[in-house]
Amino acid sequence: MEYVRFAGFELNLRTAELRSNGSIIRLPEQPFQILKALLERPGELVSRDDLIKRLWPADTFVDFDHSLNKAVNKLRDALGDSSENPRFIETLPRRGYRFVGAVDTGAVKAPELPVEQMKNASSPYTVEAAPAIPGSRARTRVPALAVAAALAVLIGLSIRPVRDRLLGRSVAPPIRALAVLPLENLSADPEQDFFADGMTEELTTDLGKISALRVISRTSVIQFKGTRKPLSEIGRELGVDAVIEGTVTRSGNHVRITANLVQVSPERHLWAETYESDLGDILVLQGELAQAIAATIRVKLTPEEQTRLASARPVDPEAYQAYLKGQYFFARFMPEDELKALTYFQKSVEKDPTLVLAYVGISSAYQILGNMEVVLPKVAFPQGNLAIAKALEIDPHSGEAHASRAWGLLYYDWDFAASQKEFKYALELNPNAASTHQGYANYLATLGKFPESVAEMKLALDLDPLSLVKMSDFCRFLFYARRYDDALTQCKAALEIDPNFLLALLNMGAVYKAMGKDSEAHKLFVKADTLLCNNPATNAAMDRAFAKSGLRGEALTWIELNKKQIEDGRISFSLALLYLDCGRKDEAFAWLEKAYERRSFEMIFLAVNPKWDPLRSDPRFADLLRRIGLPKLSR
Repeated sequence: MEYVRFAGFELNLRTAELRSNGSIIRLPEQPFQILKALLERPGELVSRDDLIKRLWPADTFVDFDHSLNKAVNKLRDALGDSSENPRFIETLPRRGYRFVGAVDTGAVKAPELPVEQMKNASSPYTVEAAPAIPGSRARTRVPALAVAAALAVLIGLSIRPVRDRLLGRSVAPPIRALAVLPLENLSADPEQDFFADGMTEELTTDLGKISALRVISRTSVIQFKGTRKPLSEIGRELGVDAVIEGTVTRSGNHVRITANLVQVSPERHLWAETYESDLGDILVLQGELAQAIAATIRVKLTPEEQTRLASARPVDPEAYQAYLKGQYFFARFMPEDELKALTYFQKSVEKDPTLVLAYVGISSAYQILGNMEVVLPKVAFPQGNLAIAKALEIDPHSGEAHASRAWGLLYYDWDFAASQKEFKYALELNPNAASTHQGYANYLATLGKFPESVAEMKLALDLDPLSLVKMSDFCRFLFYARRYDDALTQCKAALEIDPNFLLALLNMGAVYKAMGKDSEAHKLFVKADTLLCNNPATNAAMDRAFAKSGLRGEALTWIELNKKQIEDGRISFSLALLYLDCGRKDEAFAWLEKAYERRSFEMIFLAVNPKWDPLRSDPRFADLLRRIGLPKLSR
C-alpha cells in the first residue's frame, strides 16, 4: 500500500507527501508518522505509548507528553481539524488517539492464478527468474534482441523533455538556484536551536561548493525562520527554483535529519529522505546529503567537487557542538557576541585540534574584533593568522580558510596582490560563498576598479539578497564610485528592512553630505549616534551646534563631548575625518598617521573615498598612499 485517501486528502506513504485537491501540504516528520500510525489502524485506539515509541528512540530525553501534543496539534492544523469537533483525529483522554474519518487505501487485489495456470500462461518469450542482487531490485532476463529493440527506442527518445512527454511524465523545469530553509529543531530542548541553525549553515556551505548551482546564503534565508509564508512567495523573494526544508532531532550524540526538496513554482515535492548518524559523523552525513540533492536535480558534479563533498572526516562531538555555538554568536555581529564566539571556537579546537572550521572561526572572529578595535588590530590579526595557518596545514583546500586568509591580507597586511590571489582561489573552491564575493569586491574597490567591484557585489547580493551588511557595502562602493543616486537607492533598500541599521545610516549620511545635503546628513548622523550612545544631552548639543554652524560645528561639538573616548586613539580614523570637516588639515593628517600606525582597516579605501578629496593635492597624502601600497587615482 503506497497511497491512503480520505476526505479529499491523499497521503503518499513512501515520500511522506500529503496532498489536498492537487496542492501539497507540508507535513513535518513527527506529524507524518502520527498520521501514518493512525491510518494503519483506522477506527482503533493508537495509544500514546505506542506513538512515543514510534517517534523517539529509547534513549531520547524529552518531555514526551508536551512534544506529542505539539506534534498532534501540527497535524490537526495541516488537516484543518479540531480537537473539539474532530473530523479525523479523536482524542481519548490520557489514553491516545483514534482516526475517525473514512479511509480508502486505493489498493486493488491482484487476481490469483492456480500454479498450473501460471506455468502454462502464454508469453512471447521465455522469462527466467534471475537471482536477487543484494542492494538492488531483482531483475528479469530478456533476450538480447528485445534489449536491443528497447535501447533503440530509448536512444531515439534521448532528448529528455521529448521522452518524458511521450511517456506521459510531467516535465520539471531545471533547478539551478536553491535555498536551504532554516531546519526546524524537533528536540525538546529549545537550547538546541543553535544546533539546527548550524546544520542549516553547514548544508548550505556544502551545496555552495557545487559550481552548477546558485545557493542562497543563510544570512538571507534565516529571516524566514518560523514563518508561515507560502513557498512560492519565499522562492520569489529569494529568487530560487526550489527550497530544501526539513527537521533536525538530536538526542545525546545521535542526530536525525529529515530533508525535503520542493520546487516552488508550481509547488511540487521532488524528494524526501531521512539521514541518521552519530554526531561525530555529522560532516560526513552532510556531504552525503548534498550529493543526494545534486543527484536528484541532475546537477553534474566536477571530480574536484565530488572529492570535496566526500572528504569530510569524523569530528569530536563536544568540539563540533562548541563550534556550532560559536557560529551562533558569530552571526550576531556585535562586539560582546564576537567575544563569546571566539571563546567557543577556542574550546572547539582544544577538544579537536583537527577541526578546520573552528580555526577559521577563530580567525574570522579576531578579524571582526580587530576592525571594531575591541581588540587592537596589531594583536587581533596576527592571532587570526596563526589560526588560519593551522587550518591550511590541516586542509590546504579549505575554501573557508583561504577566504579568511584573503580578508586578513587585505584589511591588515595591505598585501593587495596576495589578497587577490587568495580571494580568487577561495571562489574556485566555493563559488557560492557570498561573503567571499563581497571580500573580492572590497579588494577591487580599494584600487578604484569600480565596474568589476560593482559586478562582484551584485553576485554577492544574488547569493544573499536580504543581507543588510552587503546592501550597505554596495552603497559604500557606489559612493566611492561617485554614483550617489545609485548609492542612495541601495541604502534605502537596507533601511526599508531595518530603519535602524547603523551601517546604512552612516553610509547614507556620507552620501547626502557629498551631495551637499547637510540637513539630511545631520539627521542620519544624530540618529546613528543615538543608537550607539543613547545620550539625549549629547544629541541636543549636536543639534544646537548644527543649527549654529552646520556640520563643522556639529563635528567640533562631538569632539569636545568625547574626549575620554579619544584619549586611547581607538577612533583615530574617524577623528581625522572630523578634523578635516572642520577645515583643520594638520590635525587631520596627525590622526591619519595614528590610524596608519594602528593599521585601521579604513585606511585601505583612502585612494577612493570622496571624503578625502580636500587632501589629495597635499604631498603628505600621496606619501600615505605610497606607504599603504595604494595607487594615486586621478579625481
